[in-house]
Amino acid sequence: MELSNDYLELLKNIPGLDYKKMLLTYDMSPKTGIRFIIQKLGIFGKFSKIAWSKTGYYYEGQDRLGKNILHDCGLYYMQEPSAMSPVNFLDVQPDDFVLDLCASPGGKTTQIAEKLQNGFLISNEIVHSRALTLAENVQRLGFGNVAVINHSPNELEKLFFERFDKILVDAPCSGEGMFRKNPEAILEWNSGTPRMCAERQKQIIDSAYKMLKPDGVMIYSTCTFSVEENEEVIKYLLDKYDELELLPIEHAQYNF
Repeated sequence: MELSNDYLELLKNIPGLDYKKMLLTYDMSPKTGIRFIIQKLGIFGKFSKIAWSKTGYYYEGQDRLGKNILHDCGLYYMQEPSAMSPVNFLDVQPDDFVLDLCASPGGKTTQIAEKLQNGFLISNEIVHSRALTLAENVQRLGFGNVAVINHSPNELEKLFFERFDKILVDAPCSGEGMFRKNPEAILEWNSGTPRMCAERQKQIIDSAYKMLKPDGVMIYSTCTFSVEENEEVIKYLLDKYDELELLPIEHAQYNF
């Protein structure tokens, strides 16, 4: 796989990253992940357990899972294995009032909805066409404890100031983690992409924090390796609000 020199330089400068091992991953075949809706789980073959997801499995077969009638019936949701981890660390409780701020296509939204009983989830997507996809997936999986909306974070912060117990911000990003799965993403990336995305991410996470209860928990996640879009965005929020506390992931409470 051919990667741009600018991107290779970015990887070399990421603290703690084993650059040579990282390059080797781009020659590996991407894995297909699947997350079962546990209430509907039946008997299947060709699956092996994903360690960090209670209901997630690797799929080892060759069938087109998206064309299966069981998919249409809402038995499962196809999702990248790594994408199954943020919701686990959010520690959603049955009665929580939750916001998924950048929710399409719905993988993490349906994970959250599965954990709620008397609680409720507001699932937001700013792009209208993507909000329609989000609504279709929520409907396909049959969750009635979710409201799908189509607003900007700035609009929502005026309506939901300090209202949510838990907030997930799976922010739109430069998509570097998608290169192996989608080579077209390589062509769309340039050295200025992380900086552009980081500015937007700071605005999003700022609005999200204003909607979090004083004792609430927020998870910020991306599918990129960029320090500019990850550590520096978190630092921006911590520097702006003295009362914020950063929870080390190994100490976070979660339900696997």
